[in-house]
Amino acid sequence: MNTQETDFLLLNCCNLPWRPIYPYAFVQISEIARRFDIRVTRIDLLYVQHWYEHLKNVIKTQRPKMIGIHLRQGDSLDLSNYDAVDGEPGSYFRTYYPVEDSKRLIRLVRELTDAPIIMGGFGFTTHARKLANYLEIDLGLQGCPDGFFRAFNDTLCGRNLGAVPGLIHKNGSEYIYNDVGFYKPAEATEYRLDIVNEIKAFYGPALQSRTPPTIAVEVSRGCPFQCYFCVEPDVKGKRIDKRNLDVVEADLEFLLKNDLYDFWFICSELNIGGAGFALELAERVIRLNERYKKRPIKWSGYSLPSLGHDELKTMMRAGYTGAMNDILSLDEENLKRARVPYKREQAVTFLKSLSSIRAEIHEEKNRKLEDQAKFTASAPIEYSNLISFFLGNAHADRHTIARTLAFLEESGLTNKYEAGYVIPSTRVFGIGRTQDFVARDSTYSFGRDGVIATDSKWPTFHFPEFLVSALGDRERIYSFFNYVANTLMCQAHRKNKSFSQFIALHLEQCLDDCSEIWADLANLLDSSGDPRLLPGDIKALLNEVAPDDRKLQEDVCHSWLLELFLRNSKRIQPIISFFGEQHFSDVRLASSDYVFTRLFYTNFSSAGEWLELATKVAPASGGYAALFMRYIEYAIGLVFRREYKDLLFEL
Repeated sequence: MNTQETDFLLLNCCNLPWRPIYPYAFVQISEIARRFDIRVTRIDLLYVQHWYEHLKNVIKTQRPKMIGIHLRQGDSLDLSNYDAVDGEPGSYFRTYYPVEDSKRLIRLVRELTDAPIIMGGFGFTTHARKLANYLEIDLGLQGCPDGFFRAFNDTLCGRNLGAVPGLIHKNGSEYIYNDVGFYKPAEATEYRLDIVNEIKAFYGPALQSRTPPTIAVEVSRGCPFQCYFCVEPDVKGKRIDKRNLDVVEADLEFLLKNDLYDFWFICSELNIGGAGFALELAERVIRLNERYKKRPIKWSGYSLPSLGHDELKTMMRAGYTGAMNDILSLDEENLKRARVPYKREQAVTFLKSLSSIRAEIHEEKNRKLEDQAKFTASAPIEYSNLISFFLGNAHADRHTIARTLAFLEESGLTNKYEAGYVIPSTRVFGIGRTQDFVARDSTYSFGRDGVIATDSKWPTFHFPEFLVSALGDRERIYSFFNYVANTLMCQAHRKNKSFSQFIALHLEQCLDDCSEIWADLANLLDSSGDPRLLPGDIKALLNEVAPDDRKLQEDVCHSWLLELFLRNSKRIQPIISFFGEQHFSDVRLASSDYVFTRLFYTNFSSAGEWLELATKVAPASGGYAALFMRYIEYAIGLVFRREYKDLLFEL
């Protein structure tokens, strides 16, 4: 810690405990302050156990002229951290309230010093008018701090406060809110050795892990688009200002010399106006990779889902690891209402490109090419096998989900992904277009004990009104989206299927009707020639499997089932004919889970009705028709609820 007196003590108490990030605001504010010879001391309080004693010592020795408190975000922006979404809440459930932590910090600092306190940061700007009053700040700052530091001495003395862009100050008991000023990214390098040392101390051994934290480097600022859910244009401006790539490269080179090789490029989207800027940035990284060979550079940054296959592949060969930009939906009308800058065809092309590149990467891995390490280290492993949609967006309607799933199927992308995720609601803010949804009946704010009076300075989320009307409450919405995400959008539901339990459960329940199937199964096992599989007690054989062998055994059990169905294909032919021969390959399911689910919802009006059909169309099947119908139901992860029908399909 710098022991000389400081001008500006910058504090941060809003770090996510489960995802700590060295505040990029520390880097940027320090660079801006240097322009005006203002000394800054930076302290992140995440790992400081006793705030009071620590700050007492810092304030006593450094005697700061002003205290700055940074609020990057007012909550985690993740609904599951505040409302029970899937299963049991995590360890940090309803613990992250940085606004409250900031209020406590302000009270503490006021006990230690008379220096004025100024509050700023992205999270503060999004709720500045509410937070200024709630936190009872001396000063506040909306937007970027360039103009504030230019007028630092005047602000300290209380002179010309009305001329400082973005400044919040008092006139008597009333706050005055100056117009926000928008500034270009830094024209000089931002990183210095003291900050690098702080970063290394902050992250410690994590920097040497297989998935090290990324170091932020801004490459552009501002966004001209009007996506309803985004407040970036209100905070950073609507004008696109690209940072000089020579300066970006110089920052990267300095970080590489200090053994930091993983970067997050700060911007709204890398490919606003086309892929040219992203590709030029990638070319710079390639050249740096040729000079710094200790390990490959990896980098990421948000992009619109409109990059093509060749563009993505070039970026990935340069170390691009992908980024989690959620596609709103594949409903063209929904995209228009939400004012996002891409069309569904672009989004699908983007998804196909990622899927194709993932397959190419897998093939190259298997061939063990000489350049494997360089290429596969750059693969977007974390995101390329996850499909995500923002189906709970505020502009979705009763057609949006059905049209998204239908177009996903039409595009050949159903069952292509290992994991799926649906964002079920919109975080609403005190600025921007989400203000329109704050005072709706389907908008909820959350405190430590659950739902509280709606107030957007707290974690506040809006659910589409058509979903609340169709499903009734938040819990049912979560269950519905969990089903959509893990069953109809991807293969996730298949991971934990137990065909051994399926066989034991359904045959035991129907023992009298299925005695012939039991005998057939026993004969099948006995003819396998594998003594380990010979049954003394078939049910025990199916259930007593060592955990390490579970996956293999479940695959074997699945194969037993299919073999039984194949040997008795004439008995289950009426079921195959009912659904349509085109959906099967022998007795295997040839169509996607989505297609089979649609067939169930088209042909049946209540749960279990299909078992009655099996008995009706194949009365002499010896139980095989009903078992095959149950098998289809189980294999596709079917959830059949009347209220889901019109949400899932336009029938």
